[in-house]
Amino acid sequence: MMKCLCCVFVLLFIIVIVEGKKLKIYKISLETKPKDRWNEIIKEYKEEIINVIEKTSELVLPILYPSTFIFKNYTINNRIHFKLIELFILPKLPHQYREEITGISKILQRPIGEVLVYNIFYDLISSKEIDQMLPFKSSSVIIQDKENNLIYQISKFDYLFNESIKNITFIVNFYQNNNLLYTSYHYGGYIGVLSGVKYNKFSITLNTREKGHLKDNLKYILYRQFNSVSLTIRTALEYENNFEDAILVLSETPYSVPVSFSITGNKEIEGCVVTSDRYKTLDVKYLNDTFLLSQKEDDSYLIDGIVNEINNQLNTTGKVVIDKILGGSYNNTR
Repeated sequence: MMKCLCCVFVLLFIIVIVEGKKLKIYKISLETKPKDRWNEIIKEYKEEIINVIEKTSELVLPILYPSTFIFKNYTINNRIHFKLIELFILPKLPHQYREEITGISKILQRPIGEVLVYNIFYDLISSKEIDQMLPFKSSSVIIQDKENNLIYQISKFDYLFNESIKNITFIVNFYQNNNLLYTSYHYGGYIGVLSGVKYNKFSITLNTREKGHLKDNLKYILYRQFNSVSLTIRTALEYENNFEDAILVLSETPYSVPVSFSITGNKEIEGCVVTSDRYKTLDVKYLNDTFLLSQKEDDSYLIDGIVNEINNQLNTTGKVVIDKILGGSYNNTR
């Protein structure tokens, strides 16, 4: 069963709620060699991460390689499968991310291809055929508070392996030259960013879109330039410095799967949702003078459904926190 995790971005701040527990915060310096950046975290959660990676592999590999269903003992097959993934896909990643995945693989003593699958499963398998099998789903809303000149971004993540994921979830502060560059939410072994904020600049959240076909994802990854969705978010947080540039990067980058992003800036009306197909950007929807903006592509009445779902799935502790931030106004969106 999928459970809920909620992130709230309030211009400069990130609040992440996981069943009422305060998440641990880690520091990663981008001056550290990429292979070594995640060492402390991986060693701390090693067994738990291996457990989630194995579950992810059991889910994803039969989709990528249907032959794994045929044999009950397919350990040797898996090694071959992971090696093929490493050979064909790993070189397509930017150098620092290749090195990070290699370093994590070494500590976990798992195949590089398996750790890679764990990090790019959304890019591989997100499609309308298997929308119920994604290891996670995410959605978000952007709320404008005109009275206080604030913008709130509320993001909800539903995890298939919630009981395992919640124990390896944390916040990372990324530093460059001893200065805080950006903050993002992660779970162990996953180097991409699903939600992140560059302080006093902008925030980004991934919204999943279960569109398109699996075979088209794989063709795109193998025969075209491959840009992982979550790694593109991380790259935008690392290199871009304002709301407009973040939109430009996310809207002009081609992806192997349909996706959308919620982006907020540090000014009153700086909120937008970028919706992309496999080959092009379909829509950039701005907050402007509206009160609330969501990633839903259908009729506007569905916006209420997202907020109501967030309300229903937030635990009691989470509601107390959100009420303090939003003053209870998020319960009435229309």
